[in-house]
Amino acid sequence: MNLDEFIKQFVKADLSLEQVWMKAQEIASQYGIDLNSLDEANAQFIAGEIDAASAGLAVPQNNGGGLATVETNKKGKKNTPATTNNNQGVENLKIAVQNLRAAVASESEAMYEMSDRKSSEVEDAAVSRIVNRYKQISPNIVSKVSAGLQEYANESATFRGQIGSIFDEAFADIVNN
Repeated sequence: MNLDEFIKQFVKADLSLEQVWMKAQEIASQYGIDLNSLDEANAQFIAGEIDAASAGLAVPQNNGGGLATVETNKKGKKNTPATTNNNQGVENLKIAVQNLRAAVASESEAMYEMSDRKSSEVEDAAVSRIVNRYKQISPNIVSKVSAGLQEYANESATFRGQIGSIFDEAFADIVNN
């Protein structure tokens, strides 16, 4: 099923696939909806927006199937088909609320997924830094022990040289005779 057909199945207005697709692209662009990853909730939301936009273009009908008429009563006031208009208003409101619910659900899920993905990235980065630091402990210990032993060896050689000099000075007269 193509995207235009997928959306059209939720559209109540009598529009061609081409009209549905053009309006769907406009609405998706307006609300930042990615049509390439369209889910049912967003398809219903787009269909509701298409219906709402098309409702202004449609000719309202009364129960007889003709145009709604406006009659004048005896006092000169106009009688309007209030029941039909109220029912249509309630139906439009119901559709709008359902579309809002679908949009909120979709946006909430997208925000959760993005937050979860970013949280995982932060966790992974922190774990990597900690693990790398602990991996460095062993080489650091070996390096520090080696440096300490080298320093000790250097100090020992200096100390031995100093002791040798002291003995040479102290016993020079005995050794040189």
